[in-house]
Amino acid sequence: MRVVSGVLMAAAGVVLANSAAADIVGPAADYNVFIFGKGSFQATSNNTMGNLAVGGDVLLTNYSVASGIAGVPGGSPNPARLVVGGQLTAVSGGVGSNQQGSIYYGTKTPFLTGFTAGGGQVANQSLVNFTSSAALYDSLSTSLASLASN
Repeated sequence: MRVVSGVLMAAAGVVLANSAAADIVGPAADYNVFIFGKGSFQATSNNTMGNLAVGGDVLLTNYSVASGIAGVPGGSPNPARLVVGGQLTAVSGGVGSNQQGSIYYGTKTPFLTGFTAGGGQVANQSLVNFTSSAALYDSLSTSLASLASN
């Protein structure tokens, strides 16, 4: 729960600091779902409109990632993407609104059955450093928690 509250606190702090721009700061800005550490993500028969980044394992069944983003094969990085630090197991679905998104993973080869990522799979991804991201959001959360109430 501490990890999730760090991300939520970071987002709340940005909104409070500048109500005209409610953007999340840091590496989570490009993702609808961003889970660092050993956190995992499991979902069935649904989708995320934006990108998904998970430091741990991912299990998807009949699921679309970045369904609101058109993938661009050869894009560096692909605008429609799934980033996984642990093991990815996906059955039926895909990445990108046109199934042309990419999968970025660490050292564990994904297990895919009927899951399409026309933009390919990229091993040893470096798009997200989950350890430094956790440190950043923990630090932001601590800073925000020390502010006086108003």
